[in-house]
Amino acid sequence: MMVSLPSSPLCDETHDDFYSPRSDMSCEGVEDTVCSICQKRILQSEIGWTQGVGMSSFDTVEVVECATCIAKNRKFVRQTAPQDSRPKSDKRMQYEEELRAAQADRNQLQEQLNASK
Repeated sequence: MMVSLPSSPLCDETHDDFYSPRSDMSCEGVEDTVCSICQKRILQSEIGWTQGVGMSSFDTVEVVECATCIAKNRKFVRQTAPQDSRPKSDKRMQYEEELRAAQADRNQLQEQLNASK
């Protein structure tokens, strides 16, 4: 299931003066936002520090440090994530669950509307 998230501030055209060694990577394929410390996929509201665009599990993602990792003073430790692993933050899982529930409600209402015709 593809979740629609707000556009990344890193890929916004208003940040033309931003430069990082990774800024040459295209923002067109950015699919998600991933914390470089805990390696979880997070919501835009959980971003603490933006690092750039990179790769995670063969997806182009915005690489950040989440506010939780910064608050807990966690440090980056290089480790290889399982290839099929896409862990998510608690807020991200709650958001996706609410999105699925809203979609189910919408589908149910659509079915009732179609049945009444």
